[in-house]
Amino acid sequence: MEEIAKIPEWLGTAIVGAVSAIVGFFGKNLWEWWRKRHESNRQRHARLERLDRLLDESGNLFRSQGAQAQRLVESLARSQPAIIDPPGLSLDQIFSRGFAKLSSDEAQLHAIIRGVTATAMKRVNTNMSNWLQDDDWFKQNQNRR
Repeated sequence: MEEIAKIPEWLGTAIVGAVSAIVGFFGKNLWEWWRKRHESNRQRHARLERLDRLLDESGNLFRSQGAQAQRLVESLARSQPAIIDPPGLSLDQIFSRGFAKLSSDEAQLHAIIRGVTATAMKRVNTNMSNWLQDDDWFKQNQNRR
């Protein structure tokens, strides 16, 4: 303790000032690092929420389209049973085979299915594709594994 007492007052003041400046410098840098990290996490969370909404919307559209397509297949099986033979045909094959003889209700249902595919599903798929192309964090972290 006696050695500290031997330090001139002006030098002690300078040392305290230098230590304060160093603590302030590192404290400011630590604060900036934390703030940037917090903002990055917030932005990443917001992007994931957007993807989650897109996936929910896509799933809902897919289930709805599946139900509508099934309704049309069932109607075609009743009105044009020959077009669903042989078993195992795809929906596109069934709809193509029966298109020329669709009833007005079947034609309207077919138009609804096509309309949803051409508008809502295309928009959601495009938005998801853009999300995946724009992603720079998740792709970057996949490469680290």
